[in-house]
Amino acid sequence: MSCPRRELLSFRDATVIASEIGTTLGIPKDKFLFFGDSQISIAQFRTSLKKGYSNMKVFVANQCKEILKHVDSTKKVYYINTKENVADKPSRGVTVKEILSTDLWLKGPHWLRFAKENFPSE
Repeated sequence: MSCPRRELLSFRDATVIASEIGTTLGIPKDKFLFFGDSQISIAQFRTSLKKGYSNMKVFVANQCKEILKHVDSTKKVYYINTKENVADKPSRGVTVKEILSTDLWLKGPHWLRFAKENFPSE
């Protein structure tokens, strides 16, 4: 399976898990924000909303349909570059000591503390 397909599946899985957590805790889906470093999967999702599924491969269309069940709009999906994606740090050879020595692990990127309108644009 290609890397873009795996990234799209991860995006789908994150939305499904968030939805389950939200249902269990009584949190509506419009309160969730999703961040990913896969520009391809984010673009595929956004394209599916704008243009529909007719020009997409069946696999991609099915994943986007599943994501749409759990995400109400593209305004809830944001790109985070790899440098600011704390989840990528271990796979880039950063040690636990280095990760814990910064605020990034506990607080995320500095812009995450801003209003959504002030998040970086892609």
